[in-house]
Amino acid sequence: MSVKIGRIGDLFAAAIIESLGASVAIVNQPGCDLIVNYKNKWIRVEVKATQNMQKHRRCFTWKTSTGNDTKYHLTKDNCDIVALVALAWRKAAFYHVDDVSKKTTTHIYERRMMEIDEEQMWIKACEKLTT
Repeated sequence: MSVKIGRIGDLFAAAIIESLGASVAIVNQPGCDLIVNYKNKWIRVEVKATQNMQKHRRCFTWKTSTGNDTKYHLTKDNCDIVALVALAWRKAAFYHVDDVSKKTTTHIYERRMMEIDEEQMWIKACEKLTT
């Protein structure tokens, strides 16, 4: 089931990014799921997907480290942007990799998830790539 959730997350994130004017290829490489051409710039995107919110904490949770046997944190060596997909709500949050690189787990609480503007988050993450 987790492979299916991951695949759906990749497709969902790709659809959002394409709707924002980019070209997307799904590559499923360690630490990088999508290669994106956005405004003539190549961007590597790691997608993390979760199905449901943790009801007792009222938040969505993603493991933002990667690797099967030995976990390692996502860094600029792996990807440029991390897409956190909440499938139950059909929402995605986009972060520059530096914003999640030191975390093993990332949480977004219910109220914040409701307020997410995917387009603005994508633009902000992309702008951070040029600084």
